[in-house]
Amino acid sequence: MTIDVTDAQQLLRTAAARGELAAPRDELDTRTLRDAAFALAYPLVFERHTRSLERRKGHGRCASSIDRLSSDCLDGFHDDVAAVVRRLLGQAVPIRNLEGWLVANIGGASIDAHRRRRGATGALQRVRVPGWLATALGNDPWSVELAARIIEWVGLPASAGGQTWPVGAWTLLRRSFRGDSAGDSSTGRVDAEIREVLGVMRRTKPAWFADRIEGPLGHKQAPVAAGDPAFHVALPGADLTDRDDRQLAALAIEAIEAGLMAGGDPVAVVREIVATVFLGHRACAAELAEVPQAGADRDEIIASLLADDAQARRIATDVVAALGLQ
Repeated sequence: MTIDVTDAQQLLRTAAARGELAAPRDELDTRTLRDAAFALAYPLVFERHTRSLERRKGHGRCASSIDRLSSDCLDGFHDDVAAVVRRLLGQAVPIRNLEGWLVANIGGASIDAHRRRRGATGALQRVRVPGWLATALGNDPWSVELAARIIEWVGLPASAGGQTWPVGAWTLLRRSFRGDSAGDSSTGRVDAEIREVLGVMRRTKPAWFADRIEGPLGHKQAPVAAGDPAFHVALPGADLTDRDDRQLAALAIEAIEAGLMAGGDPVAVVREIVATVFLGHRACAAELAEVPQAGADRDEIIASLLADDAQARRIATDVVAALGLQ
């Protein structure tokens, strides 16, 4: 037996108005209420919470519609909807404005869902640096900030492309945090600092490190190896079996990752970085617009691809997907 969608919504609203959402019911009514609650919450959670969240993350595509959410972002969205519905169906007080109640409770429910997701992997539910760790780091502001970023990162589902840690993004953060120049805050220095902080964690509290850092990290999506074709920019003109081109591709990916993590437009970031890395002196707009002739060399092919809006979007989409930053 099935219940009409309109009837299901009416059953939900009536139960809410009477304060009977948490009351015992038979299996059919329970399932009907749950389905009606999901149908009502689905668009509200996206419009009032997920869209702005994805924009803050720099995920323009994900922010455009539910259908365009990446797999990781979609999982988070579904968890948030389920958390809101769970909270709603546990109410034993009258609710006369369902939409208003849902909007008012999206934030709290999504925070609960986020903490549950982190807790399920063993990560700290609240991102904070323990006092013992801050002391072991000499209470150095940047080291403590980096420790907080590490604690946060291990509980997130996203990967950092071919790396375990988003070194490019944290390098930009270091420059902003310390007011350093690009030379002072290099990716090499940040990579070394990450290892130092991890070493302090491991030496000071081995069990805590195993449970709160290594354990959650094992739940993350495996990084895409630098030798994996999916990791490289999909440029037919670039010979990725060539050592120099492989190194250029790795350099481009690192720079693109940093640009995307800083909130840059994917197509603009990819165009600028790929042109700079692969084309060098040919990176001006006029030369990018040239159409390659028969027998064109690598530079001409790449320049043509970047000048074509559809091809540039395809390349950007491939790179963003490979980096797990959709």
